[in-house]
Amino acid sequence: MLKFKIKEILLALDKRNPQTWLRKVCGFSRMKAFNIVHNKQTMIGLNDFSELCYQLNCTPNDLMYWHQTEKSRLEDSHPLMQQLTPPDKMPEWKHILRLLPPDDVKEIKALAEQKLANYTKPK
Repeated sequence: MLKFKIKEILLALDKRNPQTWLRKVCGFSRMKAFNIVHNKQTMIGLNDFSELCYQLNCTPNDLMYWHQTEKSRLEDSHPLMQQLTPPDKMPEWKHILRLLPPDDVKEIKALAEQKLANYTKPK
């Protein structure tokens, strides 16, 4: 079944309080933001989904994944399994950086700065 990974995306982007971010930036109600963060939201309207994609500079595929269950099991070759990746088990990148040696962190920082130099935010 399709599931959202919005909370994981927000944490990976260092949005420390995803619920507050959803309310302030996307204009979601307190209840909708709570349900999204706690994986209780079973559907999102197209306008809200569009706003999430716009604010996060991503595609719908980035915000969803296929969750295998006994009733809804797909083969690994199915397009949903290949295009909708599950959320990272450890989405907070700062924690990952703390685990690396200083030289590796410098290398990642240089790569990020290079990517940023070539990046233009969509309008």
